[in-house]
Amino acid sequence: MNGKQKSQVNSILAVLGYLDKSKSVFAGSKLIVDSVDALKEKITLISTLTEEQERNQKGKAINKKRNRDLLIESMLGVGGAVRALAIANNDPELAERVKMRRRVLQNLGPKLTERAAKLHELASARAGDLQGLVSAEKLTELADRKTTYEAIVVSPREAIARRKTLTAILLIEVRAAMTLLREVLDPALTIYRESNEEFYLGYRNARNIVGPPTRSLEVATPQSSRDEAAVSATPSRIAEYFDEVPSRATGTNGNGAKQPMPELVN
Repeated sequence: MNGKQKSQVNSILAVLGYLDKSKSVFAGSKLIVDSVDALKEKITLISTLTEEQERNQKGKAINKKRNRDLLIESMLGVGGAVRALAIANNDPELAERVKMRRRVLQNLGPKLTERAAKLHELASARAGDLQGLVSAEKLTELADRKTTYEAIVVSPREAIARRKTLTAILLIEVRAAMTLLREVLDPALTIYRESNEEFYLGYRNARNIVGPPTRSLEVATPQSSRDEAAVSATPSRIAEYFDEVPSRATGTNGNGAKQPMPELVN
């Protein structure tokens, strides 16, 4: 999600927070109530997509490191056994080829799998001599871990495609939410411009909030997007902002005097 989309989502969150506190004003309007509910559903979906996007990025990095470390452990074990055999047999060339250092292996990157494949080949050729040190299961484990890590390192296209898909869906959903805000709620709420000026001015001020309301509120606020509690959590958290800074919601200055009607920026 880019900066513009984050600003738009923060504006929507601020509006939902303000309207949640002021729902008694428009409770009799089916159009407004339904539109607010639809906007909540949109923001929950956006939050879910954002969480999935972040999880996809972080999960890939964590999974890559974990599988790399597992492969290195296998290589250190098997390599140590083969090197011991080489030294015992007075084979310095082989001993040097299977010399394994953790830090060196950690910095090999994609070439780590090549080193693992060569080690597996050398160990398999000496399986009889390594009996009691390196079992067939350990050699299979080394091969499996190499294959798993190799798939993560050299096949990132699926993860990239997944991120692109999530980004495209996010763009569509944010645009749809902003259209609902601009084309339905904005004109529908102008009815209160004269009949309830304080409420309308507070709505306009909420519309112009483009940064996180307070206390580092993130875009993906709901912990779970699949239950009603998560949907209502966003407005209630935003509502705290208006409790702390009432002049934002009411359009008054510190002395209680009315501020000019703000222009909408989104």
